[in-house]
Order: sequence, then structure tokens, then C-alpha cells
Amino acid sequence: SPTGLFPAGRSVNGGYAKFFHDWWVPRQNNNGGTLGPMFPASNPTASPPQKTPPDALPWPLKTSDTSVALQPIISDLAETDSANTDPAQIRSVYAHFYNGSLNSINVGYADNHVETHNRISIAWQYTAQSSYFY
Repeated sequence: SPTGLFPAGRSVNGGYAKFFHDWWVPRQNNNGGTLGPMFPASNPTASPPQKTPPDALPWPLKTSDTSVALQPIISDLAETDSANTDPAQIRSVYAHFYNGSLNSINVGYADNHVETHNRISIAWQYTAQSSYFY
């Protein structure tokens, strides 16, 4: 497709939209292994090592899980370039920034509710190659 047909934020190579979200749902890779943040606790033997906060609840696997209203299945993309767990280091191309400062992140839950987490309530949730927040 010609370059001029896609507004900013869309791929010119392949014509697909880029969604800047974190999808917090466990899924299978091509080799039958599990991808994605599903660990209720750290997994330092994974490659790359995976960490979660010590009090992290498990991400829901089905709608009857008790964490379904507490742990989101999707959030605005909010990450750092490394294992830094400080929300102040979230890259400004993600999440919601206002006048150059982090303002909020939206999170969606499998029970159909959505919350906006303001800057004060945004917390580190998961680290592998990067750190992720909501």
C-alpha cells in the first residue's frame, strides 16, 4: 500500500494498525510453550528472567477465576526499556502523557469494567526484557 494512505501510528509495511496495549492473557507459542505474563510469582529461571511484585495475584485464565475483577486482561502499553521498576521511567510514547508528564493508564478487566489508573496509582507489574506497568 502507498505510504500516504496510513495516518501516523499505522504500519506502512503490511497495512495493519499498531495497538499500543499490553495483553495480559496467557497464550501458547508455536512450540507448545506458554507466552505472556501469567506468573503469580517471579520465575528467575525463565529466559529472560521474569519477575512480578511479591504480592501479585495470578492473571485470570478463565472468567470464573477469583482474580477476574482484580487483574486486568488488557492495559495501555506502559513500559521501560529495561528491568527498571520505577513508573517515572515509563517511555513517553506510551500510556497517557499530558504536558510531558505521565498522567494515566487505562486497564480493562474480563468482567467488562475499565478503570483509569492515575499517575499515583500506576505500579510495576511484570518484568522480562522490559518492565510493564498499570
